[in-house]
Amino acid sequence: GLYMGGGGKWQPEAVDWKGMPVTGYRGWLFRDDDGTLHPERGVGLTPNISKTFADAAIELIDSDDPRPFMLHVNFTAPHDPLLWPPGYEKQYDATEMPLPPNYMRQHPFDYGNIDGRDEKLLPHPRTETMIRELTAVYYAVISHMDEQIGRILSALENAGQADNTFVMFTSDHGLGVGSHGIRGKQNMYEHTIGVPLIIAGPGIPHGQSNPAQVYLRELYPTTCELTGIPIPESVECRSFARAARGETRT
Repeated sequence: GLYMGGGGKWQPEAVDWKGMPVTGYRGWLFRDDDGTLHPERGVGLTPNISKTFADAAIELIDSDDPRPFMLHVNFTAPHDPLLWPPGYEKQYDATEMPLPPNYMRQHPFDYGNIDGRDEKLLPHPRTETMIRELTAVYYAVISHMDEQIGRILSALENAGQADNTFVMFTSDHGLGVGSHGIRGKQNMYEHTIGVPLIIAGPGIPHGQSNPAQVYLRELYPTTCELTGIPIPESVECRSFARAARGETRT
């Protein structure tokens, strides 16, 4: 044998639900706007991280501070690493998960990121079983986040602020999940660049959709206009508040 001395602790490498190495958010920490770190809330992406985000948001809503507030809840879900949220392990049966209509085992050519970070998390070629299993945990992580968003909306209701608050839900990108043989986001297909954008609040019609094409950077001037705050002259993009109110469809 080998006799050695030493001290401290060794942490095993972080892995996702399939044992693949974590490629991002390894040491991510909650922090206040003054830079104070909160490791007690968890380090890196954890299975229950969406609840931790919601808990922090609800703390602010329940604080009884009379001042107007802006609350940016930047959920990391469903970013990698994908981990089964507690209680969601059997939410979706992988054998029943649908395949994307444009599912392929392999992308037909090298589009410049065929071996990029996201693509390393799933072997080539992408079998139907792989994609169904990926879809099951992907849906579970999203459903868990959706539940937490519901908790935040309920907190607004309980605080009497639901009718006085603009709520905006969007995302920075989508994910391949087997479409065109691609797992990740580093591409220009519709499944990546098309993202949800839902707005609710005073003056916003319910249950309507609008085909207007907008950029996420336009959320800033839009938020200013909807809340009656002057848009700074330095802002170069335009507000789509009229489209949000249903006054125009372009």
